[in-house]
Amino acid sequence: LTMPELPPCVECESTKGYFYGLGDYAVISIDPFTTTFYPKQQILDELKRRGNTPLARQELLGELIPEGQNVFRKSWIDACMSERLQNVMKYDPEVNYMAGIDFGKLHDNSVIAIGHEDKKTHRIILDYMRIIEADVRGKEYEDIRQEIMEVIMFYKPVWLIPDATGMGEPIIEIMDKDLKQLGWAGRIYSNKNNRLGFIFDIKSKPDLIENLVEYFARTKLEIPPLYEAEIGVLVNELLNFSYDQSQSTYIRYGVQLEHDDTVIALALMVWGHKHKPWIPVKYVFGLPRGKLYGR
Repeated sequence: LTMPELPPCVECESTKGYFYGLGDYAVISIDPFTTTFYPKQQILDELKRRGNTPLARQELLGELIPEGQNVFRKSWIDACMSERLQNVMKYDPEVNYMAGIDFGKLHDNSVIAIGHEDKKTHRIILDYMRIIEADVRGKEYEDIRQEIMEVIMFYKPVWLIPDATGMGEPIIEIMDKDLKQLGWAGRIYSNKNNRLGFIFDIKSKPDLIENLVEYFARTKLEIPPLYEAEIGVLVNELLNFSYDQSQSTYIRYGVQLEHDDTVIALALMVWGHKHKPWIPVKYVFGLPRGKLYGR
């Protein structure tokens, strides 16, 4: 393993001890500044602090390599942050909102993500995110029902995309009835026939996450800055979100030990915009046909 972009190491150069062959076939060269979420200067300072020895270089590289398992790059997230956004409840009657809900039944948090599509830029805007923290006893739907009703009835989203795998279809049916009784006129998204909510399976979860990856990578998404409430949690979960790949090339997302509730809620909201239930109306004016009779 080599790190060609790091400053020269006299001992390494004299012994070539930092080269480790990969079998009889190849030597892997890694640029630590393009494979890590840490700034270049921070890496150099840490290397200097450790003495810039061959062992220090290999240890530091060993800490950076696992970041290749992470899904969302820090540069993508930074590019999607907008200083004009705040994570506060504000309603605009001129936009169509979507809501993604990740329900944490045991020790996970429950998260509601609200967003809309900007008519000029066509970017998805994260308007509001609420994290309902779990407790040691876990939480049932009744424990978070009031907060869900409050947020949904405030924004009146046209589509609600809940995690049906976490909540369970009976709970989603109850939530739908509760919202309808309060006058909500929207619909609950279904990705399976005759099933309410978003069902996670071997295909749907990779599709959901890869769609969010595309929106971050292409800067098709705007989120509030890091200092806004709850956004620090979101960014941390995005940076730690990882995957593994089986021998059959099947990719499993969300294998990290940390929570990913905000990531899933955001992904569900963005998914709703990609599969939005309305068709933009375009008016086409042409020459009149026939004759107009009258005076």
